Amino acid sequence: MMKTLFSRQTVLPALSALTLAISASQAYAAMSIQPVLTGMPPSEKPYQMTYVGNDENVQPELRNSVYVASFGSSSGSEGEKRLNSDDPDLPLSQRFAVEGYPRFIQIKDNGDVIRWDVKDYPAYKDSGENKQGTQADFAEFLKHYNTPEAKPLSVLNYLQPLHSVDYRDGKLLGQQTFIGKYVLWDMGKPVTAKDGKGLLGTDNIQINKGTAFDNWKEVRVRLSRFSSDGKTVYGVVRSEAEDPDDKEFSVDLTYFGTDTLRNGEALKRQSIKNASSGHALFITENNIYTGGKDIRKTDIKSGKVTTYKINGNTDFGEASPSFLNMIVDEKNNRIYTINSRDIDPDETDAKTYEEYLAKFKEFAAAHKHGLYVFDISPDNTLTLKNYVPMVQPVELVLSGDGKTLFANDRMERTVSALDTAGDMKVKDSVTTACHNSNLARDGNDNVYVTSVYTYQLRLAGAGDKNCNSISKISLE
Repeated sequence: MMKTLFSRQTVLPALSALTLAISASQAYAAMSIQPVLTGMPPSEKPYQMTYVGNDENVQPELRNSVYVASFGSSSGSEGEKRLNSDDPDLPLSQRFAVEGYPRFIQIKDNGDVIRWDVKDYPAYKDSGENKQGTQADFAEFLKHYNTPEAKPLSVLNYLQPLHSVDYRDGKLLGQQTFIGKYVLWDMGKPVTAKDGKGLLGTDNIQINKGTAFDNWKEVRVRLSRFSSDGKTVYGVVRSEAEDPDDKEFSVDLTYFGTDTLRNGEALKRQSIKNASSGHALFITENNIYTGGKDIRKTDIKSGKVTTYKINGNTDFGEASPSFLNMIVDEKNNRIYTINSRDIDPDETDAKTYEEYLAKFKEFAAAHKHGLYVFDISPDNTLTLKNYVPMVQPVELVLSGDGKTLFANDRMERTVSALDTAGDMKVKDSVTTACHNSNLARDGNDNVYVTSVYTYQLRLAGAGDKNCNSISKISLE
């Protein structure tokens, strides 16, 4: 049955407002994009990224590199063939028993790529609530997770790709979304790589015992970040329902001590009550900022939670906002955040990708998707300074000097550079070949972007099995 996506029809022109802004503004900066890693199989989904600079706490060969959270398969060529199939009629029995493990992809400043695999910890051996070991159990898992029918690459939910990644003081943290497992890499320990591949074992890695969630509604630890001193890990745990207006939606801000993450031991996670209403998480030295239906600040020392009031008649369309990601500039009392939701093709009655894109644009306009820039007042109110409409913004990155904000639009397949001092005018924009996902900045102010294959989009006629890729963007 089709979900009701919006209650009124809202017409959005073929060109998004962001595209129009690009053409209307003077091109006073030029962006270029070049591929860094292509030829990735559909199973090797690149997700979030982080940069490790010239840190003396890190082995020399691991420095000055972007690290990408990803996934590896240990099932051999037949398993890879099944996992990478985009045949919707492939029987479930032929998709089963593909084993996976965490993978960090290192991209050095010189372009060299090394895949670091954590093969000592295949997800299927210790996967918390999702520890089904037989074909029947696995089918039951998929029935719960992907009703009404299983989809081939939904197996990745079971096989546990890394999703979130963060770095602090010699430690790289990866996180496996659906089983509550964290992968902590001590980058000060020696490593060996050959022919672009390396193994990380018990000398380098700590992974906790899989978290057993109470039910199927609480299966996603979507975002994890270190505190500024690296001693604490914070994570936003949310329900399978991802829309803050959904009655099934729930969210919690949890934390644990970094030193308590030990191989095979259960994490003692604690929660900060009412500290979050959604997906976004940004941490400074003294505060934790979260975003969802609203924007909240938690004082790290006192634990006091402040919910900001948004001034004026800010129009978020037909529903509450859904702040997906954010950057907080405390020095200038400013918040950059994006309001964005997702709808899959099968949630519409679209027969082609063109129809799906048109419906998505209507949905985006009805819900006022885009970039929001707020000024923070001393009385904890937010005043909207700028609004830039977008179709499906995902992530934000500030340049080193703070003068340029990079934002990607997944459905428009663009990455844009906006002038933070010039009312967020668009300096320039580049297009990615497939639907993009995540951004990260390196030490030379280049921005990396991932593009990700999804089976749902493939069925709708968008992209192909070669969509998984990583590119580097330069702004001159």
